[in-house]
Amino acid sequence: MSGPAEPESAEPPSTGLSTGRSLSRRLEAAGAWAAERLSAALPLDAASGGAGRLAGFLGPILPFDKRARRNLDHVWPQSGSEERRAWRRGVYDNFARTIVEYAHLDHIAADPDRLTIEGAEHLLAAKAAGKGAILATAHFGQWEAVRLAARRLGWESGLIYRRFNNPYVDARALRLARTGGEPVVTRGASGLLRFVRHLKRGGAMTILADHRMEGLRAPFLGREAATSTAAAEIALATGAALLPARGERLKGARFRVVFEPPILPPEGLAPQEAAQEMTRGLNARYEAWIKAAPEQWFWLHRRWGRL
Repeated sequence: MSGPAEPESAEPPSTGLSTGRSLSRRLEAAGAWAAERLSAALPLDAASGGAGRLAGFLGPILPFDKRARRNLDHVWPQSGSEERRAWRRGVYDNFARTIVEYAHLDHIAADPDRLTIEGAEHLLAAKAAGKGAILATAHFGQWEAVRLAARRLGWESGLIYRRFNNPYVDARALRLARTGGEPVVTRGASGLLRFVRHLKRGGAMTILADHRMEGLRAPFLGREAATSTAAAEIALATGAALLPARGERLKGARFRVVFEPPILPPEGLAPQEAAQEMTRGLNARYEAWIKAAPEQWFWLHRRWGRL
């Protein structure tokens, strides 16, 4: 995990950027603010649906689509090109919806028809054990729905995230992320320390652990990928439950959150080997989600490096 510590206020720190670059970032932040305000002013279904349709139309013709296409070709060359194209449109639709829905998280959390929960017993068992839980989710569906579901079940979950390059955008993103629960910490030494301390107090923390990060070379969708063992290592060190959880998009702005059985430490293995086996198990859970709904995973990551 890397990145600077979490800012203490919504005002971004001094960047030391050139005037031109600072202006560019301020304009970018102003655009993000305007989009957020527009989303908040619209009803949830209109905001989510409009963003999804626009992104689904534009995404496949924009330059970054090459990466999604290469990833899908790498993993599923046997599938038809039309099927892979439909998946890519779904990726952009889902991602755009997910972003604009940040302005409506309270609405989603309060409406039982928009957020259903399965596997609550696994979360509640971890809470009762009193040793904390790492809710391991992915850039799949509406990932913030996981924290909303945990909060509904009476266990607020914090979040560890990678800080945005634009400090002005990051300040706004941080404020929105706190809607789902506290504490919100950024990757890095300071954030990791707060992450661990919260677990040791019996708290829950959410991590999106599907990025490419140097570490174990582990199978992921039939191909080896650099995979961090950090979530498993922290679970072993603290005794916290490693609990996979996904926020599936059902239709429009409606979701099903599934808390799965925890990934348990294998018996008889040294800590490093145990962490590696648990990480392989977590990858396998992610694989099952993605295979069931490829269009809901964010295929623009360089999960397998440069292809």
